[in-house]
Amino acid sequence: MAILDVLMRYLHILSAVLAVGGAFFLAVLLPGSLRLIDDVARRDEVLLKVRRAYKMTVHPAILGLLVSGAYNTVRLWPTYKLNPARNHGLWGPHLLLGLLAIGISLWLLAGRTLRANHRTWLKANVGLMFVVILLASALRWVRLNTVAEAHAKETAGLRSQIDQLNAAAGAAAAPVSPTAIPAPLTAPAVPVVPTLVVPSTQPAGAP
Repeated sequence: MAILDVLMRYLHILSAVLAVGGAFFLAVLLPGSLRLIDDVARRDEVLLKVRRAYKMTVHPAILGLLVSGAYNTVRLWPTYKLNPARNHGLWGPHLLLGLLAIGISLWLLAGRTLRANHRTWLKANVGLMFVVILLASALRWVRLNTVAEAHAKETAGLRSQIDQLNAAAGAAAAPVSPTAIPAPLTAPAVPVVPTLVVPSTQPAGAP
């Protein structure tokens, strides 16, 4: 399971790198290079070929993002439930904006011709992708911090229980104070009854 977790995280990062990097190249880097081509027809031809190459790259990348994202969500859902307010507050926008960026990418790359204002749309989509990456980074920090806080609370609870058990055991094994020992019971004093001496009425020497 650990190997699969690592592979899915690797797939998610690799897919994001290919999708975002390719879009950034098309929107920012390629237009400056195309200006070196004087022939407008040749310039459009190069642009369409690069666009097609990116299209063949981004489609598998989108599939990788969806598969790895679904797997990571299922695996990490118990962690998200530890603090729903913070985790879901970032996970929800990350998911929705990510799906929006994927939808815009598919729409821009559909067909064999360029969309109207394709460069403007592409730049906006690149900015949206950057926001999605920022949300993913914040979500990871919050998730790790949530796990650390839960671990700290659990450790504190265990320490409290151990201290209570040690205190109870120490109280049972502690020597008893002499003042706490009751005085031994003594037998009640028996009253001394005086012996009465009755004088004899017989004469001395009588048998």
